[in-house]
Amino acid sequence: MRPLPITLALFGAALGFVVILAPDAPLLNELFRARMSGWVAMAALLGSLSMPLLSRFGRVAPWRRALGVTAAVFTTVHAAFVLPTDLVPDLRLLIYEPLLRAGAATLVALVVLAVTSFGAVARRVPRWKDLHALAYVAGALAALHLALSPHAWAPAPLAVCGLLVTSVLFRAADKKRW
Repeated sequence: MRPLPITLALFGAALGFVVILAPDAPLLNELFRARMSGWVAMAALLGSLSMPLLSRFGRVAPWRRALGVTAAVFTTVHAAFVLPTDLVPDLRLLIYEPLLRAGAATLVALVVLAVTSFGAVARRVPRWKDLHALAYVAGALAALHLALSPHAWAPAPLAVCGLLVTSVLFRAADKKRW
């Protein structure tokens, strides 16, 4: 059983279902697709980062990688939904607007992590594990992006931060890693 095709198919089906349910009004449709694709990407990222919490129940490394790559794919889809709309009227806003800067930094970090997640590339990266600690930075940037969003449900950033902190603390407390 290969986890990556399974996670891509499941999250793709979720996003496809959401896009089908999008409202008919053009502006609402754009906003709905942007928000829902962001939530699908966030779910995949949180799934990947919460794998240390589930490591006691079996081998989770392949699923962690699959969810991380899925998060990168759907973060790219989220950016593709957002950039051509009125939500980002000018690309210069990616430099000046904190919400967009956090989102762009998350996208770059996740794409770098996804590219270096495959064996042939990972063997060429000397400090691969150190680089992949960037996943937690990407999670924090995604939480910041969510917190700065005027369209986000207010408790969501707190829940995301809580899961991130719990995952980091659990990973730090794992005696086998040290």
